[in-house]
Amino acid sequence: MERRFFRLIGRWSWLLMLMPLLAATVTYHITSRQPVLYETTTRLIVGPGIDNPSPDLNDLRAGAQLMETYAELPRTRPFLTGIIEQLDLDLTPAELSKMIGLLTNEETQILNVTVTGQDPNQIASIANAVAGELVLASPSGGVTPAARLKAQIGHQATVLEESVEQTEANVNTFIETLETTTDTEARRELIDRLTEERTRLADTHRTLAVLYQNIQEATTNQMRIIEPAVEVKKVDSELLVQAIIAAAAGLGLSLMVVAAFEYFSNTVETAEDLVRAGSAPVLGAIARYSLADDDNALVVRARPDSQAVQNFRAVGARLLFSDKVERPSSSVLIISVMSDEEAGVVAANLAVILAQTGQRILLIDADLHRPVIGGFFHTPRTYGLTTILNNPEAPVRPVAIEWASGLSVLPSGPITVNAFGLLASLRMVQLLRDFEQQFDLVLVTAPSLPAYADSFFLGSQVDRVMIVARHGQVRRDTVQKAVENLRTVGAQILGLVLTHSFDAPGQELRPFRFRRFRKKEWPVVADAEPVGEPVVPL
Repeated sequence: MERRFFRLIGRWSWLLMLMPLLAATVTYHITSRQPVLYETTTRLIVGPGIDNPSPDLNDLRAGAQLMETYAELPRTRPFLTGIIEQLDLDLTPAELSKMIGLLTNEETQILNVTVTGQDPNQIASIANAVAGELVLASPSGGVTPAARLKAQIGHQATVLEESVEQTEANVNTFIETLETTTDTEARRELIDRLTEERTRLADTHRTLAVLYQNIQEATTNQMRIIEPAVEVKKVDSELLVQAIIAAAAGLGLSLMVVAAFEYFSNTVETAEDLVRAGSAPVLGAIARYSLADDDNALVVRARPDSQAVQNFRAVGARLLFSDKVERPSSSVLIISVMSDEEAGVVAANLAVILAQTGQRILLIDADLHRPVIGGFFHTPRTYGLTTILNNPEAPVRPVAIEWASGLSVLPSGPITVNAFGLLASLRMVQLLRDFEQQFDLVLVTAPSLPAYADSFFLGSQVDRVMIVARHGQVRRDTVQKAVENLRTVGAQILGLVLTHSFDAPGQELRPFRFRRFRKKEWPVVADAEPVGEPVVPL
């Protein structure tokens, strides 16, 4: 699982690096071209904390609710229109609303009015104007009935305070006069007047107490500017932070794209995918390899110590072992799904490896559309399977490979337009039966599925069929359909082989390179003469 995860990371590393880099670059470019912005803040205090030195809990709660109410006023169209008319601004209410930000703090009952814009003088004027309008909208503004009532109460308290001073002065005067008066009648009169003044003074104090209480109770709904907008500062655009955030977003998006692609991808990536797609055993996975010196060489000969050759040997061993479990196979058809060259590569390398075990192996290139076997073994291109099938009198002489003892090869021969007719003929069936008697094992390559019907006929005539699929280029449903179609014609599926596998141990980082072989690349034997193509009776 970890190996597959790292493989996916390596496969999509270009996207995982490109999208964050592109997102960060675009964000940095756009942000750096934005105009310079400035901001300023006006602070107001709301509630009983202005005048009341000891407000109770209910007053504080009421003040917090009032602050939230005042914070909504600058968002209303009439309020914004009034600010625009007052300052003669060339702005719409919507544009002005975007410039104004309000932040409330219920613990301190401080309301922050922040204005952002390109003109420092303009934003300072707007911030102070907004604060002034909020104050005017509160009882502190002096224009509401509550404010007028509070002013009247305050005036009445002032009058009573002056009356108290006059009454206290009268009381003091009467006391001094009483101390110097000896006349009984006069003293009685002074005492009566002193009692009246003291009564009046007590009543006045009670009235003042009520007025003071009313004034304090009216301070809950109050607002005052505690810090006007004076300082204007430049807004930090935070280019680096925004670029990092954009890069992170780009990385997240790329991960989502990769996850979605891998989830909905229908291609064969691992041997497990091949098992689920083909409902057949997997004989092995061939690691990626490269042939830098000669693209036409076989890896089993050019690099016998490579991991790919070890993988081919494992597949060959399983092929031979399967014969011991079930009835022995005298002929095996090796075909690929979607890729013509893959079957030829696997068949040629397997043929050499099986011949090294001491068995007599015949490799037949029955791909009469895009043959490749002759290019690997450098056989004449003027003689081969089509020569034998077109001319019953033609000699049947597979080419013995000198450097691979026990291996013989029958190339495809000259290209023909009647490939299916030749392969589906009785002559082809008889050739297979004869070869099965002469050799220990006959390996046959055929055109890829599902492009040509030749492979279905050959699959019904051989003992087993081996299907080759290339990593990352074959759809699972294509493999499944190929297996089902082969079983429909009675073919026995030997197993599946995955090539260019990332899961096979020891795979190389360099990509495998294979050049499609063409007839003109093969050496032509000087004394070989082309054979005609008469109609073959079925």
